[in-house]
Formats: sequence, C-alpha cells, structure tokens
Amino acid sequence: MRTFLFVFLLILILPAAAGGKAFVFDRPLKVGSHYECRISTEQSSHYSFKIPGQENPVLKQDSIRAGFHGYLTVAAVNRVGNPTRLQILILTLTGDVNGKNLAADTLRNAVVSADLTSRPARFLCNGKVLNGIENALLKALFHPALENRLSDLTGEKQLLPEPGKAWRPQLSALSRTLEARKIKLKKNAIAGGITYYGEDYAEKIRCAKFGILIESRDLSDYDFRFRAFVWLPLKEGAAVRIQRDATEVIRRVLSGNYPFASGTQVELISKDKTMQTMIPVEKVPELKSVPSSAGKNNWESLLR
Repeated sequence: MRTFLFVFLLILILPAAAGGKAFVFDRPLKVGSHYECRISTEQSSHYSFKIPGQENPVLKQDSIRAGFHGYLTVAAVNRVGNPTRLQILILTLTGDVNGKNLAADTLRNAVVSADLTSRPARFLCNGKVLNGIENALLKALFHPALENRLSDLTGEKQLLPEPGKAWRPQLSALSRTLEARKIKLKKNAIAGGITYYGEDYAEKIRCAKFGILIESRDLSDYDFRFRAFVWLPLKEGAAVRIQRDATEVIRRVLSGNYPFASGTQVELISKDKTMQTMIPVEKVPELKSVPSSAGKNNWESLLR
C-alpha cells in the first residue's frame, strides 16, 4: 500500500538525535534498545484506467487503516543503523483492509518477529509466517529497511536557526531515487524546506520540533507532497514523535509495448497519513505487569 517514496522519506526522518545547538542528524539505532511504540496510519491507493474508445474510466481503490500499541526491541540493524529485525510485543493491533476489520483481540499480547530485510517485510509468530489481514496491517506499520540516512536530507550537522526559520534540504538522494523509478525530473522540479519551531515536549521528553516540506513542481506526469512534523529529543535518541501527511500522483500513458492496452491513460493516487510515537524504555515489561488500560484504543489521543 505505501509507495516506495513514502518509505524512503520516512526512513530519512526516523533515527535522529541532537546535542546542544549543533544537531547531529546521523544517529543509528542500537541493537538491544527498547521502545514503547504507538502508531496510527491511514493509507489509500486510487487507480484509474482510461481505455481508448471507452467513455468512463475503470476505477479501483485500496485502503488500509491500522493502529498499534506495544513494545519494540531492536534485534539487528544495517550498516546505517536502520533496524533490519525487530521483536514486537503487541498489546493492541486494530484496523481494516478495504473495509474488512481485524477480529477483536487478534494477536493481543503476542510476540512477533519482524524481518525487515525482505520486500515485503515478513512477520513470524510462534515460528509461523503471518498472512491475511494481520500481515497486511503489520506491513502498513513496519516497512523494509533501506540504506538511506537522515543526513542525506538534512546534512550530518546543522546549527539551529531562530525558531520559525528554515534551511533547504539536500535533495540529491531523493532525486536519484525518483530517477531510478523512471520518473523524469526537470531542473528545480523538487522544492522543500526544513523549519525549526523551537523547543517543545513530546511524551514528557524535552525535544526540538521540526517541520519538513518537500514537493514537486511543474511536472506533467508526476506530483507529490510530503509534509512531516518531527520531535527530536534534545539528548541523543530516536525521534519521539512523527506526524506525516503525504500524497503522490503518478500519470502514465501505456505504449505499444502493451498491445492490448496501448494508449490507456493510467493514474495512481497514493495517500499516507500517519502518527507515530517511540518512547525509550529500559526493558520490555512482563505481560503480567502490563497495565490493564493497554488494550484500550488510544488513537484518538494521538490525533489531538
């Protein structure tokens, strides 16, 4: 469901830390670290096929909503510090795929191993690979590991400007990613800015708040807009809170390489709206010590 672009941009903002006034954005996650995590996401893909000679286009839409609360343990990382294996203690997993709801209490208090080296990611519980709606929801929440660093976008270090001021992101890595997907780019076709909003608290942790905006300009067959707010702890550590809203539009006209569909106009609109919090903890609690309120649906509070 989530497009490669959204995953690429998400990877760029996940592991980040700062120290003093000079923020260090290239901070890998550590094997053995633990986090209490909440994620709420809504994703959709809308397909339109306009076949020559037919008045009305053929439409198809996929949608997924997922909510998660639980604990993560980083079991392995790649060379840039992005997690390649996670141990996930699921307290609650909720959601639906194309309107089909996950049964209540499915995987409640289950321990799931996530293999993020494969594409798509693989999830195992009690030695068995998960499938069906449980697998679809977990894939929407936890994506494959990439080799991209936060510093590809921000630079390795950045002296913070006055609150409300912005600096230009480094977009060369993103441009290469789009070109690899055969998306033709004009000069200055991507614009963006990173804005520092000053100090703020997220989950009672003192943070610096940043806004990231990246969008395309003057492209006839491609549009995207990525907007995110990120709360980075003043001390070292991963982003405590990430809120993002992304839209990508791809337009194509099929060529003669597709003899039965030549001339068909194809449009794909993908959207992703996600809120995530990750709070560092010393260890994952035993199930018997998990508060009884953990099973309640708390996603409304995340969206306030």
